[in-house]
Amino acid sequence: MTFTYPAIFKQMPDGTYEGHFIDLEGCSARGDNLDLCIRDAIEEMRSWIQVELEEEEVHMPAVTHIDDVIAGEGEIVRNIGAIVRMTDGYDE
Repeated sequence: MTFTYPAIFKQMPDGTYEGHFIDLEGCSARGDNLDLCIRDAIEEMRSWIQVELEEEEVHMPAVTHIDDVIAGEGEIVRNIGAIVRMTDGYDE
């Protein structure tokens, strides 16, 4: 199943990038450049969702529409999608 959530990315003073998902508490990413940060964001989001899906009571947060995300100066907003395997042995 594919999950898509908006993330905010920003270049740091040292030239690296950091990003976070506004809907996924504590889910963040880092990378030496924007592409690597986005790759890390995909993996972090996948891990965050997999952990949530293993809980006894699953509470997936609602998705904020990308047009409703308020970015600060120098921030980049992107929808990030990740495919999460729901059952073993099933490929989408």
